[in-house]
Amino acid sequence: MSDGFKIVLPSQASVTGSFEAVASLYQQILDKAIELLKDNLPPWEVVEAAVRAAYDSYIRPLALPNILDNILCNALVDQVKKIYDQLAAQ
Repeated sequence: MSDGFKIVLPSQASVTGSFEAVASLYQQILDKAIELLKDNLPPWEVVEAAVRAAYDSYIRPLALPNILDNILCNALVDQVKKIYDQLAAQ
C-alpha cells in the first residue's frame, strides 16, 4: 500500500475456519488499522484498500460462505471508515 499503510498481523499458528478464529482476526485487523491511523492519515482509498487486502489475506482463506465473507469484509471497512472520519475531523 502507498503511504506506508499496510496491515500486517503476526503469523498465526494453525488457524482454522472457526468463528472464534474469524472474530480474532477481524479484531486484530481493526486494532492494527486504528494503530496505523493514529500516526498516519492517508487518503481514504489507501486505507480501504489496505483493510480489504488484510481481510483477503487473513480471513478470506478460512473459506467462509461468500455471502458471509462479503458482509464481514464490508462491516470491517465500515468500522474503519467511522474511525477514519473521526480522526480526520480532529
